[in-house]
Amino acid sequence: MIQRMCKRSILLEGGRVIEDSDTSVMIEHYLSKITNILRPNDWLDLSTEAHQGNGEASFSRLVYNGGADAPSGQACPDGPVDFLLEVSARSRMEISGIAVSLFDLSGFRLINAGSAQPISLHTGTNRVKVSIRSLHLKPGTYQIALWMAGQEDLLFDQILSAAYLNVVPRQEPVELDLNPYHDKVTAR
Repeated sequence: MIQRMCKRSILLEGGRVIEDSDTSVMIEHYLSKITNILRPNDWLDLSTEAHQGNGEASFSRLVYNGGADAPSGQACPDGPVDFLLEVSARSRMEISGIAVSLFDLSGFRLINAGSAQPISLHTGTNRVKVSIRSLHLKPGTYQIALWMAGQEDLLFDQILSAAYLNVVPRQEPVELDLNPYHDKVTAR
């Protein structure tokens, strides 16, 4: 909402102005200070997030990986991303849908990736993988929402703001010619 209303913004910390710039830059700097930025291969505990639904099954943790070609497993434009969701179920059940949605900072849903078939859960902890083959997003910060439902739109759990995902530019290998008499060296 701030991005729609203001072209410039200031960032305050402890009552002091620490930056004055374009609103989109300020929002990214503000979000970089938030603790629920998802880092590749690090599980994020979702127990303190705002959950909606009946709680018969609920999201407990989340992790992601951007694939072997990405720097440190981070999400890159047009690269693959795998989200691993840890789901706690109170009893054996079948869910008809589970989804990971990505929103831009203005609140527009850009991606909704989920299951195309029912998934059986057992009592206790379950893990469900949601894969995006090609992440068609430019570098930036995106909000992650999670959703899980049963038959007839019975909402088990939904977290509208589970975490933030940073999409980083893809880094191409650099070719260096260290010595014209030797083979070229490729460094990443």
